Amino acid sequence: MADETTVTFDSGAYRQLNVFVDGKDVEVREKFLKASSGIRLDPELGNRVKVGNPSWIAVQNFNNSLKELGASGEQMNRNFAKDWHTFSKALVKAQRVFEETDDLASYEASKFNAEFPEFGTGGSGSGTPPATA
Repeated sequence: MADETTVTFDSGAYRQLNVFVDGKDVEVREKFLKASSGIRLDPELGNRVKVGNPSWIAVQNFNNSLKELGASGEQMNRNFAKDWHTFSKALVKAQRVFEETDDLASYEASKFNAEFPEFGTGGSGSGTPPATA
């Protein structure tokens, strides 16, 4: 029976993680950033939702708000996709760790952080936490 108190994470498992993350990178681009004929979050959202009389100021305000929501959502999707792609590339680059050690528990975190700053907490490899409102 295997020792259930020990977690193993070898280069094979790491490659599986790379394949999974890379697949999600493609999925994000296909589902959220690819042009489509349906309603999606982009600046055209206000023109695609038809509600009431377009000459009524309340409807105009609503449509303008939808346009802003769509533009904001599209930008958030693009930022997320960029961060995910950066993370996916960083995973491939960090594969080198397995050339240096076969025991991740003995690998120094400070060395990893210095060699692979892309894994910082701020997205896009900034290494700094995101600003809070």
